[in-house]
Amino acid sequence: MIKIDDEFSKLMYEKICLFEKKLKVVVFNEMCLKYVNCEDCSKDKTCTIYLKEIKEFLENGVTCPRFCGNYFYIYEKIVRNSTDKKNDTYNLERKRDLLEHIYQIGKGEHVNGSKLDEIEKCKNKLVLHYLSKETKKVPLWIVPNALTLGELQTLFLMLDTVSQKRIVAAMKNSNKLKIDNKDIISFSGHIELIRQMRNIINHYEPLLPFLISEMTNKKIEDSKLFITLKLLDDQFSKIEISDLKADMDVNSVNSKSKRILDFMFQTIKENNSKFL
Repeated sequence: MIKIDDEFSKLMYEKICLFEKKLKVVVFNEMCLKYVNCEDCSKDKTCTIYLKEIKEFLENGVTCPRFCGNYFYIYEKIVRNSTDKKNDTYNLERKRDLLEHIYQIGKGEHVNGSKLDEIEKCKNKLVLHYLSKETKKVPLWIVPNALTLGELQTLFLMLDTVSQKRIVAAMKNSNKLKIDNKDIISFSGHIELIRQMRNIINHYEPLLPFLISEMTNKKIEDSKLFITLKLLDDQFSKIEISDLKADMDVNSVNSKSKRILDFMFQTIKENNSKFL
């Protein structure tokens, strides 16, 4: 059981890394497209006008940066196949905090011009490279290197609906015309579950208790976490495994654990067979 959990964690770690890398590229590609070939950005070859937009918004709260189409809104599922766009009161603080953080990364200082504390300074070498130049501004496409997966989720929530749909389509290798608002909600949930899994793995904790607690459906294939794991499986990578078996006597207490362990083992086995 311990070995299955360990191998499954290794597999998920690889997949989560690939997922996060792709998400960073897709999200910031969407953001940069809003600045490329724009009339007011014609002289902004390094795509740094976002800093001016963030600063003005944080200081006067009137005009959002152009990539923040849903800053004040969020989609919520109201019935099984219906969604509603509502005023977002729950995430506004972390959205603002993220904009401040992006500004700090991009300018190397607080919005008010004061110096950052040592603990607030970004240590990413690409960011430091651009901050050391005369302009002291970091291009928008460099910023994702300094963001966490949780911050990417918040950023995704801020983007306009069209961009959100394109991102979901790209991450799911799907046609953007088939993506609707409920897919936006689901994908945000996927990011959150993936973030939680990554934190567990990074702290060298077993994944099985988390899987058991999240797979609450009687049929584990219907659970949100199972669907998230299948999404990750699309970003597959090779992992070397030995022949593992979930040997245990099944009873009413551990039957669910056994099914999840079997699923974990089968995922490892199938992933390995793709490369044979």
